[in-house]
Amino acid sequence: MEKKAIVHLKKLERIFLSIGYAVRYEKGNFTAGSCLLKGEKVIVINKHFTPEGKISYLGDVLRPMLKQMNIQLEAEDKLTLQEIFGENY
Repeated sequence: MEKKAIVHLKKLERIFLSIGYAVRYEKGNFTAGSCLLKGEKVIVINKHFTPEGKISYLGDVLRPMLKQMNIQLEAEDKLTLQEIFGENY
């Protein structure tokens, strides 16, 4: 499962890059969040999360972000999200 989760993380990172967000994994006393850092849109996740935890957080952030920004993903990206999160994503 770990290897598959890492592949899914890389795909999610690519999707975030395609909508203008960098994904960073940092250590610290926090869970995760998004911010604007020196003009760069960044999603920051605690590097000590499990791969599955990172995927879950990215999925939770991405859905409302796509709706709020009214972004239409490429068909390949939509299929990727359905593969990771299920058909109702």
